Amino acid sequence: MGMALGNICIAERGRCRWQHAEEAGKAAIDSLERAGALAAADHARRSLSIALMKLGKCEDAIVAASEALPRQIERKRLADLRYTLLLLSQAQLQLGRIDASTKCLLEAESTEPVLAESRPELLRLEYLGDSFLSYAIALRLYERRPADAEGDLSRARASLVKQPTLANVGQRLSLDTQIVLGPGELRSGGAQRGAVLADAVEAVIGAVLLDGGATAAEALIDLLFAEELAGLPDSGALKDAKTRLQEWLQGSGYRLPSYAVRATSGRDHEQTFVVSCTVEERNAETTGQGSSRRHAEQQAAAAMLAVLTGERE
Repeated sequence: MGMALGNICIAERGRCRWQHAEEAGKAAIDSLERAGALAAADHARRSLSIALMKLGKCEDAIVAASEALPRQIERKRLADLRYTLLLLSQAQLQLGRIDASTKCLLEAESTEPVLAESRPELLRLEYLGDSFLSYAIALRLYERRPADAEGDLSRARASLVKQPTLANVGQRLSLDTQIVLGPGELRSGGAQRGAVLADAVEAVIGAVLLDGGATAAEALIDLLFAEELAGLPDSGALKDAKTRLQEWLQGSGYRLPSYAVRATSGRDHEQTFVVSCTVEERNAETTGQGSSRRHAEQQAAAAMLAVLTGERE
């Protein structure tokens, strides 16, 4: 009987008949607990919690979800525990309790270490998190910056989802203390490397998306990137040096600059490039250095802007 009521609760959720789902969920919990089916009762509590949130009864949703936590912790049902904590985070967020919501999110993602080596599933989570993060940031920029053109929006998104930004988010979350690395990576300080932290943030977003759905993942992104979104500069300041140089030259009636690789050094995976930037009509040439040709070109362009306009980054 209890399992049937639980299934009814899930079915009513699927039809968005939240009042019926609430009634079925409460009846299912009573029946399942009397029958000793405690794990099933905890699943029913999660369904009830979702229904209560949809009905605007977030305090009741918190109570319902919280009652499942002790058994999940005691029996180390980590997947269930993470899901319950995500529900609690969402309910706290709807009540405007940002600190409490963040605490639940962090607890959800610290119930099990994130593996960063020899884990194909982690790469799949990174893929999922990266894709969803790009969508969520794109949507928020579209809504917040109605005057920006497509190119401006793309640059703004790129500045928010790039590796250094994600690594900063990972450091704020202390993900480096949760990442399990192999001996080689540990010796080289891999947990503090930007690429590792950025990948971990993407994997966390992917995991939250799978566990709690799009609403929970978007709530997490809003919390993690609130500082970056609020401090995002205007579209002009987001243009890279090559773009700014090109626009200045075109506006001044000059031809586009030319770039050439002057030297490379280092091993294949640790190369350093030296690139020149030449503006023939001004008889000017500058050089830039970087770990990739693209980065070196940006450095050379920034140097050329400094020569031609006095602009410095």
